[in-house]
Amino acid sequence: TAYRRQRQMCIRDRYNICNSSAMHMRTTDLDKMMPERKRTNFQQYFRFVESRPLEEKVFLLTDDPKTQRIFLNKYGAGKILVYSDIAEANDQPPLYVLSASDHSTNKNTTTISAHNAGMTTLAEDHRFTTLEHTLIDVLIAAHAKVFKPSGFSSLSDLVRMFEGIGKSDRGWCAG
Repeated sequence: TAYRRQRQMCIRDRYNICNSSAMHMRTTDLDKMMPERKRTNFQQYFRFVESRPLEEKVFLLTDDPKTQRIFLNKYGAGKILVYSDIAEANDQPPLYVLSASDHSTNKNTTTISAHNAGMTTLAEDHRFTTLEHTLIDVLIAAHAKVFKPSGFSSLSDLVRMFEGIGKSDRGWCAG
């Protein structure tokens, strides 16, 4: 439809992503769960950015404000593209945590936590992006001419799946 083409053009024009590369870095929780030898190797991602032509931008898909800041500080916004800045945990709005008693109505709600009902802040290893932000990141990265995935990540797998569908079935970035 016309609307879909307009959205696709918006992504392509705003990020020039068809002429850019993309990379996914999963660092918030993975590095806490994995043994040191399997943790994210920032040097590999630095080398990836530096391997791209000078004029080529690199889109960064991450859920970690520290990782985003490291790359933006090292290479600048002229080289590293992000959908939007990610706020630190202490700058995020508080979460409302439901208690089991909050389910007294017949509404179909999900209990976030059955303990400590009320307001809470995000844990340090919490993923900092909304679902909307994450999906937009995935679609932008799927348009890139080169994608460097994050190991052990189903989100990187999703980027690859959309990349295959979009480029072969939908003609993304063709012509």
